[in-house]
Amino acid sequence: MARFWLADFYGVSPQALTTEEVLWDGEGKRRAELIELEALLHPELATERTLKGLDNQNTWNQGNTPWDLSGAALRLAARQRLGLLAFLEWAATGHEWVGDDEVIASRADFARRCASDIKLALRFSIRPGMSNIQILHQLLSQLGIKFSKRSVREQGKHQWCYRLDQAHWEKLAAILQRRSKRRHRLALEEATADLPLGLTSSVPGGDQSSSSKSLSGSSLEERAYAHDSDVEERQEWAIKDSAESSADIPQSPTAISRLGQPSSPHRHP
Repeated sequence: MARFWLADFYGVSPQALTTEEVLWDGEGKRRAELIELEALLHPELATERTLKGLDNQNTWNQGNTPWDLSGAALRLAARQRLGLLAFLEWAATGHEWVGDDEVIASRADFARRCASDIKLALRFSIRPGMSNIQILHQLLSQLGIKFSKRSVREQGKHQWCYRLDQAHWEKLAAILQRRSKRRHRLALEEATADLPLGLTSSVPGGDQSSSSKSLSGSSLEERAYAHDSDVEERQEWAIKDSAESSADIPQSPTAISRLGQPSSPHRHP
């Protein structure tokens, strides 16, 4: 049964589930991180999960106790205020960063000012002396994000330069893409279940393939997934290793359109 639920979450058949994937899951730790990342990319899911928690409590008729309510919507709001989605969109285009970059410092400073709220919403304590990189990276690690780094020297000063771990990011994106397609398929099946024969095509999104494209074609994880598939097919090149007020980071979906295009690492000015 455990094998079935694990395969169901990752969108693969139980027979295709390997020992490596079971170990990668980390006894559910990776699933918990993916659920948080999924809610950031698809905010409607956080609302649905919160409402589902309320429905369950009403069904049990034991009263609505705050400690039993889902915190999905609260965690989403905190991460949106911190500008984590905009940062991921920016980082996924190949940007690199160091600790004193404005894109990092602005978010870290905002997090310090809201330390008590972050502790309540995200269960993350910002301790005195934590660097900008530590704060931002630990906030993103709750989403299962990993980073690679390289040593650089600028103006005679040695420092670490970071970027997304591209291979790990594309693996997360592929999983979320499979889950997204399954949600759309199930929604379509539910919408057409009670219709007479011959009327299915008249339902908005009745064409399953076009529906999937229209509903998820601009999503961040689909762009990364498309890039991953292109690498496998062409085999021409290999994967290489503030808050909202930050005007340096693109806030619109146009930043996503470049995701997956091979580019040399470029630093934020």
